[in-house]
Amino acid sequence: MGIYLNSIQDGLSQINKAQAQSEIGKKLGGVSLYSYAVTNKDNVTNSEFYKALSSVSTYSSAPAFATYPSVPDLPWKVKPNKGHLSVSTNYANYQLVKLTGHEIRKTYTDGSGGCQIIDLIPETYSIKINDTDYGITIEAGKVSSTTIN
Repeated sequence: MGIYLNSIQDGLSQINKAQAQSEIGKKLGGVSLYSYAVTNKDNVTNSEFYKALSSVSTYSSAPAFATYPSVPDLPWKVKPNKGHLSVSTNYANYQLVKLTGHEIRKTYTDGSGGCQIIDLIPETYSIKINDTDYGITIEAGKVSSTTIN
């Protein structure tokens, strides 16, 4: 939300509404606040807004973040089951790159001769570019990189 467009009181109210449980029991995972260097429309200092976010103030009796929120475990980081590929080449841009193995993917190199392919099932793949095959092993939770000349 564009927090800089609100008074501190209205901004806090908007944050609390966004974080409230819906009628069917759903709740957001969080909120994102956006500002152009100021946190309110009334020229109150940013530090005043920051304090009001986490403690009772003249702006709100229900601080939006009364306790420090814990960062949830992200399954794709804690127990990754996919890997990623980064390829660098000396070839010109827009060269077809074919990846074959458990999955088949196609992409093109970018202006610098590179490309990336994400979320691959771990195993050994063949990369084909300009009618030449190269082998690469993809590991879960890692970016496998190769340079093809």
